[in-house]
Amino acid sequence: MKKRKIASALVAFVLGVLSVSSEAMFRQQAESSDDFPRGVFSDDGRLVVSADVPMGRMQQRLVVPSSIGILNEGCLQYCERLLYIAFEADSQLTAIGANVFQGCSSLQVICIPSSVGTLGAGCFEECESLAFVAFEDTSPDDPPLGAVGSRAFAGTSALRHISLPNIENLGPLIFGGSGVLEILIGGARPSLTSGLWAGTRVPQNVEIPCTVTELPIFCFANCPLLAVVTFETGSRLASISEGAFADSALQSICIPPSVERIKSGSFSCCRFLATVAFEAGSRLSAIEGRAFSDTYALRSFVVPGNVESIGNECFLNCLFLATFTFESDSRLALIGERAFAGSALSAIALPPSVAEIGAGCFADCSSLGRVAFEAGSQLRKIKARAFTRSPQAWVVLPNGEEVSAQKFEQGWKRPESPALP
Repeated sequence: MKKRKIASALVAFVLGVLSVSSEAMFRQQAESSDDFPRGVFSDDGRLVVSADVPMGRMQQRLVVPSSIGILNEGCLQYCERLLYIAFEADSQLTAIGANVFQGCSSLQVICIPSSVGTLGAGCFEECESLAFVAFEDTSPDDPPLGAVGSRAFAGTSALRHISLPNIENLGPLIFGGSGVLEILIGGARPSLTSGLWAGTRVPQNVEIPCTVTELPIFCFANCPLLAVVTFETGSRLASISEGAFADSALQSICIPPSVERIKSGSFSCCRFLATVAFEAGSRLSAIEGRAFSDTYALRSFVVPGNVESIGNECFLNCLFLATFTFESDSRLALIGERAFAGSALSAIALPPSVAEIGAGCFADCSSLGRVAFEAGSQLRKIKARAFTRSPQAWVVLPNGEEVSAQKFEQGWKRPESPALP
C-alpha cells in the first residue's frame, strides 16, 4: 500500500510538472516561432484547410485560438503529421468533440485547458504516439470535467500513466487497447470495478467486493491478462452487465447466488473460459443473448433451476460444448433463436417446462443426435429451421416416439389435440 501511494504521488508530480512545462513550451513556441502557426478555425470549431492541402498532410504544430468554444467532431481526425497542439491563454474551449484527434498517430503530448468540460467519444483514439496527457489546474470558476466518452483514449499504446480530474460520467472502454498501467481520478486510484480498467493489461486476479450490486458495462472487457475472478463472501451482485468480461482471458468463474441476470454478451469471446459454476441457491432467472457465444473452451454447462429463458445465440459457436444439463425442477420456458447453433452437443434432454424453441436453435450441430422432451412436456412451438443442417438429429417425444428432426424444418405448433408430429 505504501509503495502504491508513493507511485501515485510520483505520477501526479510528473504530470503536474508536465502540465506546466508543456504549456510553457507551447506558449513560447507559439509566440516566437513562425513555423508554429495559429490554426484557422471557423466559428463552429472546425479547422479550415485549403483544398490543395490534404488533411493527412497538415502542419506539425497548431495553436487553437482562445475564442474557440468547441472542437467539433472529427475536425483534426487523421492529421498524421500533427506532433503538438497548443491552446492560447484564457482559452474558452469547453468541449473536445468525438474523434477530434482520432488517428493523429504522431501526436505525442497535450495539455488540456481547465475550461474543458467534455471529452467526446474516441477523441484521442488511435493516437499511438501519445505518451503524456495533462490537465491545467482548475479554479473555482472552471466547470468540472462532466463526461469522458467511450473509447476516448483507446489504442493509445504509448500512454502509461494518466491523471484525470474528478469526472461525473464515464463511457465504456475509455482506455481499451491502450498501454495504460496507472490511472488516477481526482488524485486517487479508481477501483477495479469502476469500468476504467476495461481493455487494459492491469487486472489479472480480481475479487469483486460484496458491496457491488452491478458492474459497469464492459467492465473487464478486452483484458488480455484477466484470468481469475472471485466474489467476496456475502456478494450482493444482482446482475452481470452487458459485455462485462467479453474477450478477456478469463478461465473460470463461480457465480454467486445473488445474481439474477447474466446480460447480453457478458462472457462472449472468452476463448479460455472452461468452467462456469453457480453457487447453491442461485436466483438466476435469465441468461441473455450471446452471453456465452464463442467461448471455445467451454465443454459443459449446468443451468440453475430458476432460469426461465435462454436468449438468442446464447451459446452460439461454442465449438466444444458437448454436455448441457438442467437442475431438477427447472423453470425454463424459452430457448431463443440460434441458442446452440454451431455447438458440439451430442444429446440434450429438455425439461417439461420448455414451451418454445426458437428458429435455428440447434442449427449446424453436426454431432447432435438425440433431443428428448421429458414427460409432461409443455412444448407449444418449435420455430422454423430449429434443426437445420443437423443431419443426425432425432427428436424423442414425451410418448417415447422418435421423429426425424427434419420434419420440423418448417416449424411446428402444438395442435389442439395432444398428438405431436
